[in-house]
Amino acid sequence: MSVKVIEYGASLVSIKVPNGSGGTEELNLGFDTLEEYLNDNASFGRTVGRYANRIVNA
Repeated sequence: MSVKVIEYGASLVSIKVPNGSGGTEELNLGFDTLEEYLNDNASFGRTVGRYANRIVNA
């Protein structure tokens, strides 16, 4: 099993798990390039939201 995360918003970009045929299967939906993550306004795949650490006295 492998998981890939990029530093930009802690975006989850890949989850691969073994299948019954000896190969692996991709479970995560994501973009192919960093530019697509940079232009994504919906925070697709990110674990850290847009307002992380910006809510005073929460």
